[in-house]
Amino acid sequence: FLYTLMSSSTYLAGAVVSYGTLQQTTASDGIATFSLNGTQILTVTVTNYQSFTNTAFTPVGGQVYQVKVVTGAGGVLTPLSIGYVGCSITFNTVQGYYLVPNKGFFWGPYNTNNGSLDRWVDSASPFWGYFDNQVIRYGQPKAVWIQICENQARLLDFSMVQSVISILRSKVPNATIYISPLNSYDPPDLCKITGTVGVPDSVALANQAVAAGLALLGPILGPLTLEATLDGCHPNDQIGKPLLGAQLAAFFDALG
Repeated sequence: FLYTLMSSSTYLAGAVVSYGTLQQTTASDGIATFSLNGTQILTVTVTNYQSFTNTAFTPVGGQVYQVKVVTGAGGVLTPLSIGYVGCSITFNTVQGYYLVPNKGFFWGPYNTNNGSLDRWVDSASPFWGYFDNQVIRYGQPKAVWIQICENQARLLDFSMVQSVISILRSKVPNATIYISPLNSYDPPDLCKITGTVGVPDSVALANQAVAAGLALLGPILGPLTLEATLDGCHPNDQIGKPLLGAQLAAFFDALG
């Protein structure tokens, strides 16, 4: 093998890293740093859309290597440069982002109520019209966050995730795509819309999309308790929105 990636590896600049190969997927330069037990062992400059296979060091069998990709100037986030695809909870989370200290990276909250992922599968869906309106308003985003929302009455499969990402990529070809499962709940069956399957299904689908190189793993949010919700599902203004918003800011604001 060339090296094994740690689950805690950091992926920035739209890079997809797996089994020794790094493919830059956004039009910006970056630096890939390979480390073993915290000690830097190799640094490679990655230019636009370049791929490389690491052959510059001999790995030690059984060791775990950490890979960190840091963006160059072309990939730096700017105010109002992150779009989003999701449901009412996604909308509420971005509302929460603007309730806590933030760098203003996200688009202004736009309504995605009832936008479980199955509602985004058709390119003619009204939800894509809402998204397109935001692109017109803010310009091409540098990143887009997808939150997988599943209604237990309409279960999702991976082909739906692939379709949504394909449509998104056709609209924002240079954006870095991050994907997250629905936020967790405590207790796990608190939200009756998602039921007991919605969150674990979304976790599995997000991980599958990342493993397939379709997106980078976004923030893992939650848990929401009953006291943090309006109805057992949606975050309230007092606790839930600030909680999810702060978690969103902690992840994305660190990228800028």
